[in-house]
Amino acid sequence: MNSYYFNSYKAQTKNIELILTSNELKWAINFGIAFLLWMIIEKSSGLHDRRISDYIVYTNVFVLITVGLYFVALLDKKKNVYQGYMSQSQGFISGILLTLLIGLLTPFLLRISLTYISPNFFSSMKSYMLNTKKMSAAQVNLYYNYRSFLLQTLFLNFSMGILSSAIFSFSLSTKTPATHEK
Repeated sequence: MNSYYFNSYKAQTKNIELILTSNELKWAINFGIAFLLWMIIEKSSGLHDRRISDYIVYTNVFVLITVGLYFVALLDKKKNVYQGYMSQSQGFISGILLTLLIGLLTPFLLRISLTYISPNFFSSMKSYMLNTKKMSAAQVNLYYNYRSFLLQTLFLNFSMGILSSAIFSFSLSTKTPATHEK
């Protein structure tokens, strides 16, 4: 009899793991597509070369897109996985898993964007910062390189992911059907 309960628990745990990872993986891939499309938009609109002075302002718009993706991802999870009822902890765990998956994709997304979409991004930014005297040569070389940019992007993704997960898991949480009826 103990093996029955153990196997039942094991099957339930496996189903939960599949539910957690498949939805978050879908949204991490959506994030990756959105990120690469945003990089193409930035590059094609000149924000990586001829309009580089506007880069700092417009690149932050992607933060709003990221927050929107988190909201839609958690809403999707609530509606399609939890049938309209999602606890705050379920939402938060889902958001954290999404954040971790995005973190795993980030090095590849940056490498693709800086190699194929905008290979001259760092040299353009370095030239702009030096010509406008916004940074010294030493600062420019420390700040505008792949490793530094990767760390900055990972920090931003993790901090925005955790914050978005906390806010949206709270705002989208609902009582369970049994508790809701009482």
